[in-house]
Amino acid sequence: MSEINLDEGRIKFEDAWYSAEELTDMIQEKMQTGEMKFAGIAAALEELKKAMENSYTLEIKLVIPKDDYLRLKELGGDEDAVAVRKAIMAAIGANKTEQVKRTQTAIKCPQCKSPIIIASVERPLIVECTECGATGRLTAENKWAVLDA
Repeated sequence: MSEINLDEGRIKFEDAWYSAEELTDMIQEKMQTGEMKFAGIAAALEELKKAMENSYTLEIKLVIPKDDYLRLKELGGDEDAVAVRKAIMAAIGANKTEQVKRTQTAIKCPQCKSPIIIASVERPLIVECTECGATGRLTAENKWAVLDA
């Protein structure tokens, strides 16, 4: 899947950004010169058109505390629209495969040193080692804490 900028209606193809019109012109130019190798351009054009047909524009006004705004910028970068889009996509579970890879955490069991894969971003989280049965609480800093008796 290519990188697409829905706001501007552009797709990244061969390290440059193109609109549907520009891609169409590139195909026509190749056909006029007799070069029939434009399958990649046509695929990019099709992908862009499908993305544009299946997208919706939401216009919102969002008022959040400064601390939340700074966390949002950490997630998505300096451009507010991009940061908000990334946060929404993460919240609704878009790109689940990519999200799972990004959110998996591996820790070592403090007792047997076996790896424990944590797929949840929820913290604190009760964790049990599948090898030795040790149970603990994973803190927000991904540290193992002994459970209170």
